[in-house]
Amino acid sequence: MRVATTFALALSAAATLVSAQRKVYNASDLNDINNISDNERASWCSGQRNVCDELCNPAPTNNCDYQTLQYECLCSNGTAPGLQYYSDSLPTYICNRVFSECNAAAVGNANAQRTCLEQRDSVCGADVLQNAFANAGKSTSKSTTAPASTSTTAASTTSSGAADATTTAGSAEGASETTTTGDSFAAPTAAPMFGAAAIAVAALAYVV
Repeated sequence: MRVATTFALALSAAATLVSAQRKVYNASDLNDINNISDNERASWCSGQRNVCDELCNPAPTNNCDYQTLQYECLCSNGTAPGLQYYSDSLPTYICNRVFSECNAAAVGNANAQRTCLEQRDSVCGADVLQNAFANAGKSTSKSTTAPASTSTTAASTTSSGAADATTTAGSAEGASETTTTGDSFAAPTAAPMFGAAAIAVAALAYVV
């Protein structure tokens, strides 16, 4: 009975892939938190704090209790990043554990175990931070303008981090060339660029 219940609960949780947002797993999704060693839980919290700081750059609110697996992660703008989309975050650690428990509970039923592992791979698959920010880098644009005197240097700050731009224009008798270079990062609350595709593929796999 417990096997069927554990299996059903895990697959029921996976059904959230049909919706646009990925489920955020937490300690309440685990069978028994005490089945996880203190060292492993401490390691999870260490990864969680690192991911939170990287996403919020850094996070003013960043706590994780390894005994209860309760955590807080808020960026300076008051928003919480989508931790469930990234590896080494607590929601991802717990997600993997949930489906490992599903697999263990289905011992003796090869089809059920395979389903548990397939769901784990689709529901708990996460982007590492370096891939999530692959598109956030330097962009350079050039434009031709009418003769003008030297323009000013401007800097702007966004809510998700910092973006600075320097514009230099030299005047000439004919035309002047303006080059703009900027560094920016994706908003910490947004899902990574691969997140939507991953959700779509996972949802299709679940429906089939």
